Amino acid sequence: MDHERFMRRALELADRGRYSVSPNPMVGCVLVRDGHIVGEGWHQRAGEPHAEVKALQHCEDPRGTTMYVNLEPCVHHGRTPPCANIIRQSGVAKVVIATTDPHDIVSGRGIEELRGAGLPLEIGVLEFEARRLNEKFLHAVSAKRPFVCLKAAMTLDGKLATAARESMWITSEASRQKSLELREEYDAILVGGGTVSEDDPQLTRRLGWNNAITPWTRVVLDRDHRVPPTARVLTDGGA
Repeated sequence: MDHERFMRRALELADRGRYSVSPNPMVGCVLVRDGHIVGEGWHQRAGEPHAEVKALQHCEDPRGTTMYVNLEPCVHHGRTPPCANIIRQSGVAKVVIATTDPHDIVSGRGIEELRGAGLPLEIGVLEFEARRLNEKFLHAVSAKRPFVCLKAAMTLDGKLATAARESMWITSEASRQKSLELREEYDAILVGGGTVSEDDPQLTRRLGWNNAITPWTRVVLDRDHRVPPTARVLTDGGA
């Protein structure tokens, strides 16, 4: 059976949750019988059914199928029931997993439960791609600190503004659009007090793509008290 082909489909499904699943990881799931997909699903929002459950719900008869999922199934009771137990009871014949989940409340326990139930497992199919997809989540739960993406721009001669300290666009329209897109998939934005003092930015999301339960947070580092009380980040009602 073409494991990589079906795992790629699971990854494609998982990516649909890019702007909606935080603080959870992106997960997609595919059920296959005789080389054909007979059920699929993806995790759409924290608190809603996980990908494995959605795929099982969309399959008329999961008994004897092979399940492909890009992240180790959960084994804990959170906002939703544990997926490993549901899979074990579903009649699925085999589970193919791209990568393990290092979160303290999972961390191999999902795999142990499935193996303990006698289910054949294959782990590591497209692992690099799976870990890259969820790099923010995996870093946060492994390193116990946020995943940070730095956005910076300067002129070819290393300048950030004119000699008169006048702010002007350095980046292209395409890069500014990319910056707005990144805001939709991250949970917070951080700038220094100098940026707020000089540019008075709003630091808001503007594309309307994100509907995750994690609130958008604006962080300003201002130990020198440069931010005026009239700054838009303090007066627009979203601070």
